[in-house]
Amino acid sequence: MLAIKVLIRLGRRLRWALLILITWVATATTGYRVIEEWSWFDSFYMTIITIFTIGYQEVHPLTVGGRIWSIVVIGAGFLIVASVAAELASGPLARLWGENKLERELSDLHDHYIICGLGRVGWQVALTLHQQGAVFGVVDPENRHAEDLQTWNVPYLAGDATEDAVLQRMRIDRARGLVAAASTDAINIYVTLTARGLSSDLVIAARAEEPSAERKLYRAGANFVLAPTAVGGRKLATLLTRPVVAEYIDSVLYGDDLPFFTEQVEMAPTSPLCTLTIAELQARIAPEHQGPAVIALKPAGEGLFAPHPPGTRKLVAGDVLVVAGTEEEIAPLRDLSH
Repeated sequence: MLAIKVLIRLGRRLRWALLILITWVATATTGYRVIEEWSWFDSFYMTIITIFTIGYQEVHPLTVGGRIWSIVVIGAGFLIVASVAAELASGPLARLWGENKLERELSDLHDHYIICGLGRVGWQVALTLHQQGAVFGVVDPENRHAEDLQTWNVPYLAGDATEDAVLQRMRIDRARGLVAAASTDAINIYVTLTARGLSSDLVIAARAEEPSAERKLYRAGANFVLAPTAVGGRKLATLLTRPVVAEYIDSVLYGDDLPFFTEQVEMAPTSPLCTLTIAELQARIAPEHQGPAVIALKPAGEGLFAPHPPGTRKLVAGDVLVVAGTEEEIAPLRDLSH
């Protein structure tokens, strides 16, 4: 189907260029016929090998007039052929190559994130994911930040994220999470409903502009709902009352100036760390305190965090540890958690 569409576009776009080329071939053939008095076939053959600079031997010896005419045929023919080639390269064939490249990128997606809506909030999500080296794709009805995404080799669909086919094309069945960051609450609710209907295990984070939309987004299937206005207000208040704490949290979460970072590690049922106590875990992954520090624990199936969990607490499948350390320190823990 894609090739047929390209051929249709190709015919529409190049009809005038092809008409000019055909006209020039006919004119050049007529010129050789009149100047050299050759047969129509010999004149046509000479025109073809001259325009396309094939380099075969001349059909018959040329007169001075025939040589001058050949120079004209070569010059004009080169310009016409070059313009046709440029039209091909910048038109339908370029789009065909781009669409094929996009399909290859989409087919390779797995354990990725999907950003639906690339406005101010969605773009900040994209910047953060890119800085963290995460794999993600973008769905947006407008052509915003397309050049940056192309530079990053991020798959980009200019479509409606409320349509099943668009999210399926973005491989939602293999995605890890989705961000509904459209400019209106209504669109984000529809995006969340569509995504949840296509994937029951998907982690969905949604933007809410109005407080009344938060409850609706949770009912639609969102795991997390964030109101940028409320979060911004709380952040400003924290900067006034606890500026050092706010600066430290920002540095840990988003800054590059610290030698360590925070990470969440979930215990899988097959993890050898299950049934170990926190103290045994620390002794295993951080001998002589050279390893990641356990900051908090979110017990399996519960919503409350346990800061600085006691060393006697045994780990079970589904527990989520919040740890701090360098990438080299956290990597072994991440591997053992599976």
